[in-house]
Amino acid sequence: MTSAPRLAALRARVAALESSGSALGVLPFGDARVDGCLAGGGLPLGRWHELGGEGMEAETAAAPA
Repeated sequence: MTSAPRLAALRARVAALESSGSALGVLPFGDARVDGCLAGGGLPLGRWHELGGEGMEAETAAAPA
């Protein structure tokens, strides 16, 4: 397989991975300033998200909500 078909196949696989789960919707924060910065208006459901902070927030970021 030459590089062009391989690249097309990889692009198709990436597109399929990126679109899977999009039907699950999003979880909005309820603040238009935050939700407006996120694709779809919130965090996509069915995904793993990592958040980090500075200072004391960095130490308590792993605490359960």
